[in-house]
Amino acid sequence: MITIAQANAINGIIRGHFFWGHKSDNKVYLSDYGTASNVQKTYRNEQAREANKSIWIQRTAGFTFADKMNMLPYERAGNCGEYTEHAVNLALAMDQVSTVWTFGCSEPGGINHIFCVFNLHQAPNNITCLEEMSSDNSRPDVIVCDPWANIVCLYTDYPIRLRDKMAKWNMSGKSIKLGISSISAIAWGNRCLNAPAYFEQKR
Repeated sequence: MITIAQANAINGIIRGHFFWGHKSDNKVYLSDYGTASNVQKTYRNEQAREANKSIWIQRTAGFTFADKMNMLPYERAGNCGEYTEHAVNLALAMDQVSTVWTFGCSEPGGINHIFCVFNLHQAPNNITCLEEMSSDNSRPDVIVCDPWANIVCLYTDYPIRLRDKMAKWNMSGKSIKLGISSISAIAWGNRCLNAPAYFEQKR
């Protein structure tokens, strides 16, 4: 069984892996709103543009997971898919017994998200969207690890934790890019939680 402490360790390793790189290309700041400083906003938006170039190269060149791991620290970049791929590989190597799942959502128009769930013993067939995780009758040892959003929590706590994180990001002025435009973090979180959900067992 992967414990909450181990899930936090996985989350920390992944965020450390991307720390010296460009991080994500879909987290940007609004110039005229939020508590973040202008310097912080300018730097993040510049890094998002560089991250976009790095992610495009990785995806079009067909980088394997090993290729991504061997990138120089300052070249590293990824969105939720890359962060989750890393989490899956770490979890599979850390524990030879626990089940490892990816949960995600996808909505026409650009809302896509994916993260890990550990210790879940069967598919949640009664879940149609991620919002319903809060009322799902899961065991208390089922854990979510969402390194893109920097969330580690119990399975049923995920919707409220994601809403809280998006509210925090929104206050700072952070928004989420959808193609060439962006929407507020709060709006993105609401749509993410209510978009059609999907699940895949990795072990």
